Amino acid sequence: GFGVNHDPHLLYILYAVQILLIEDAIDAVDVGKIVEYVSSLQDKETGAFKEDEWGEIDIQFSYSAYSS
Repeated sequence: GFGVNHDPHLLYILYAVQILLIEDAIDAVDVGKIVEYVSSLQDKETGAFKEDEWGEIDIQFSYSAYSS
């Protein structure tokens, strides 16, 4: 995740990417690492996305992954 002492979460990633795009500052982050993290949350059997390492699956997380 992007915060110190905070669990990484897919929604936080989406919000961070949106802010960086609005501010024209996406070059400030390693986009490859974002893709790697988001990809790691995808269930390889179903294609659905988890919100974080704890594994809740919901359609909003798939939307967040595709939007990121």
